[in-house]
Order: sequence, then C-alpha cells, then structure tokens
Amino acid sequence: MIRTVLKQDGAPEGDYRGITTNVFGLQSIISGQTDFIWIFEGWEGVQARLEGVELNTFRLKEYGVPDYYTPVIIANESFLAANGDVAKRFLKATARGYEFGVTDPEAAADLLVKGAPLGTFVDATLPRESQKYLTPYFKSSGRPWGEQTLEMWTGYPKFMAETGLLKTSEGTVVTPDQLKYAEMFTNDFLPSP
Repeated sequence: MIRTVLKQDGAPEGDYRGITTNVFGLQSIISGQTDFIWIFEGWEGVQARLEGVELNTFRLKEYGVPDYYTPVIIANESFLAANGDVAKRFLKATARGYEFGVTDPEAAADLLVKGAPLGTFVDATLPRESQKYLTPYFKSSGRPWGEQTLEMWTGYPKFMAETGLLKTSEGTVVTPDQLKYAEMFTNDFLPSP
C-alpha cells in the first residue's frame, strides 16, 4: 500500500525502510523516530490535535488504494453454522452500542473508559473526543448498520492480490481471479433495520 501511495504521488521508484519503534505511532513521529505512520484518524488523529501536534494527513483511497471496511467483525463459518443465534444476538447488541454512541457520544466514551483495564486512560478526554469525531461516520453510508457490499469486498482484496504479496498459508501467490469475493462476507446475521 505504501509503495502504491508513493508511486501515485510521483515519488521515485525505490524502497522505504519499515521499522519497529519502541513507542506508539504518534510518539514515534514526535520523537523523530519515523517520517510517517499509518494512523486511525479517529484515534491518533484526535490525539495529535489534543496534544497540539500538527499532522499532514491524507486518505489512502485518494492515492490508488481502494477503500475498505474498518473495523470488521470476524467469525469462522463453522461457528456461524452452529451458533447463528449467538451471532445474531451479538450483532444486535453491537448495533445498539453503535446507536448509543451516536445518540450519546460522551456517555458511550465514558462506558469505554469505565470498562477498560485500570490505568488504560489517564482521563476520558481522548475517548470522548474520539467518539465525537467518529459519530458522524457511524450513519454516513445511508445503509443499515453493519451492511456490507460486494463492491467493497472486491476492490481491496483484488488490489492486495494484484500486488503479488497475497499468499496462501503454504506460500503460493493468490491471484485476483482465485478470490471468491462474495464468500468473504455476509449480511445474514445483521439485525433487521
């Protein structure tokens, strides 16, 4: 993905060096350990603003990387076959949580802080501001909560396969025509709108 972004922006061909830092992403920028990081704007972007750190940000989809769903809830097929009712109840409760986040973002953030292990958050400012930032995105698609499309589940996986870096567990390169896009997701367990 990074090579695609660099190429789309006209950077000369070549490699960049990926590193593992001894601090979190935003702190690696502040401390000068890295030149760029991939962030989640709804968290590190908000954190940067709160800490007075000016970032130059851009969306990957503006540089040749297809959009993709995030976050994604994953379950294996055998679990779903045996426990479809559990999956439906889980997704119904999750949808209610997202709805609560829309109707009362501050209280939703406070629940996150309260439910997190002791010491996770110094105070509730970052979770509250993150929730305020994310709230408009929870309903922005115009679709019912959680509903996914074949178009979105085709673009990004196809892009990944086209790089030649997508491989099976045995190390064989996966080509775009080998992917079964419609089998990568289901809307069958979502709550009724």
